[in-house]
Amino acid sequence: MTAEEALALLHRDPGHEEAWDNFYRQMYRPLLTYVRSLVLNFSLAPGDDAHDVVHDALTAFWQRWAEIRKGITTIAAAGAYLRKSCRNLLVDQYRHRKDSLPLLDFLTLQFSSAFANQPELYRGIFLREIIARLPSECGSLLRTYVQEDLSPAEIADREGASVSAFYARWYRCLQKAKSIADEQNIKL
Repeated sequence: MTAEEALALLHRDPGHEEAWDNFYRQMYRPLLTYVRSLVLNFSLAPGDDAHDVVHDALTAFWQRWAEIRKGITTIAAAGAYLRKSCRNLLVDQYRHRKDSLPLLDFLTLQFSSAFANQPELYRGIFLREIIARLPSECGSLLRTYVQEDLSPAEIADREGASVSAFYARWYRCLQKAKSIADEQNIKL
């Protein structure tokens, strides 16, 4: 039974044990790879934590199935939901570790929370003075971050990009934006 077939069966029969077993087994490995890539990309040792995060996300998915199933009609939607659950669990798990700040920023930082005072003022400055001067790829990426208020992890997930490839691109674009801000004497 494929993951798609298991999901369809779970919509018809939410208690179908074989469907849950197949769904769990088929979603586990891609989620584990995703969690490990997030943690390893930020030079943190995943250890057994990655397995625990994936297991907890899948268990919570199963426990909440009755209330979330209407919004989960495809494997892509299930995967997106589970990746977000894994990200949230990672934030909870690494929140108190000083060496995990870059990971936490990647998972949670949104433009509106980056500037506690007057985010709308900074939004305008970013759009007019910085993003407009960036190469189109970086401008598009940072415009999404600023206007849609998504975290970098959410943008990577939306684009279907690997964490390491996206993070490298993200960092390069931030460096270019910082250079433009410095050239324009914009204090952020």
